[in-house]
Amino acid sequence: MKFGLLVIIASLGLIFVAIEAVCPDGYCRHSGDCYLVVGLNVSWIDARAYCTTLGGFLLHIDSQSKQTTTEGVLRRSLGIYPAKFWIDVSDLLNPTDWKYMQLKQSITYSNWNTDEADNSSTVVGKCVSLSRENEYAWSPTACEQKMNFVCFHSGIEERVRVYDRYRYSRYEMVDKTENDTLCEFDYM
Repeated sequence: MKFGLLVIIASLGLIFVAIEAVCPDGYCRHSGDCYLVVGLNVSWIDARAYCTTLGGFLLHIDSQSKQTTTEGVLRRSLGIYPAKFWIDVSDLLNPTDWKYMQLKQSITYSNWNTDEADNSSTVVGKCVSLSRENEYAWSPTACEQKMNFVCFHSGIEERVRVYDRYRYSRYEMVDKTENDTLCEFDYM
């Protein structure tokens, strides 16, 4: 889980308050991050816009751990058809350089579908999708295709200002994690 730390100086010493990130409505929480699988068939650019409207960003996968978590989140969403999903990786800025588009940085992790890697040069304006049929390996896909998508949010810090009996003000954590939906799934 992600924690922030707030230090308050009072006349009697230091007070430390830990702040846990909570997920926006509709997102599920796993390892301190928030995921939202959206079953709405749209183009890649529309998926990015929808995620922004929903308070997050189109998911970028930058580690094996996040890939595994994403696979689990998608397996939990078995009712969404077709089981193809956009992620925030594209070569639209430079056809020879795959980037996390939100970050405008070259990818640092990949999980390419080896069956489709050779066909990527024939696709113009490529974005990256995952599909259940390819066991969630990455596939270069024409950005205009319509498919579902996964939004990501790093969590919201919830704090309130509190005045104690000595009139010192401080911030304390508001525990809203009981309202979070956990991303419960098997990794199998």
